[in-house]
This record gives sequence, C-alpha cells and structure tokens, in this order.
Amino acid sequence: MIEWTTIIVTLISSAIGAGAITSLVTMKEKKKEKQLENKEKEEDIESKNSDRWEKLADQLSEQIEKLNTQIADLNTRLEKKDELLEEKNDLISDLRTKLDKTRSRYIASDMCRCLRVECKDREPS
Repeated sequence: MIEWTTIIVTLISSAIGAGAITSLVTMKEKKKEKQLENKEKEEDIESKNSDRWEKLADQLSEQIEKLNTQIADLNTRLEKKDELLEEKNDLISDLRTKLDKTRSRYIASDMCRCLRVECKDREPS
C-alpha cells in the first residue's frame, strides 16, 4: 500500500510540477474561448453577408427603377409614333380620295372634249 501511495504522490507531484493539472483546468476555458471566437467570426461573416445582400438588393432595385423609366419612355415614344402613323394613314387616305375624284373629273372632261374648239357646234369626241 505504501508503494501505491508513493506512486500516486509522485504522479501528483510530477503533474503539478509539469503543469498538467493547470492545463486540464484551463483546457475548458480555452475551449469556451475558442467557441466564443468562432461564434463571433460566424456573426461577423453573417453580418458581412447580410450587408452584401442588402447592397445587392439596393443595386437591383435601382436597376429595376432605371429599366422601368426606360420602358415608360419607350412606351411614350411608341404611342407618339402610333399617333403619327395614324395621322399619316388618314392623310394618305384623304389624298387618295381626292386623287380618285380628280381622275374621275379628268376622265369625264376628257370624254366631253370637243374636237373643234373654234366652232359653234361642238362635238364631243
């Protein structure tokens, strides 16, 4: 029994001298510190990621607004062009109607044209 006690006492004294017990005690503290550091790093990463996502969302919303204004501008230009095209088509149809009437009058006057201009008795051709 004395041998066991001496062995145990020697182990305890060597462990205290080598700092094994203090390292066992501080091991839990170091583990907790590292866990806290890891949590802080994760939180930093998450906050950075959320900031990046917010910036990206802001950029996308700005691009969407620009595109919407461009679409609105293009729509107004298209409406103006449609109005001009409609006016042009109306003008063309009016001119065609006038041309048809003019041609009809010309044909009618050509049919009633007299071959002898200086005489009293005019003859249509």
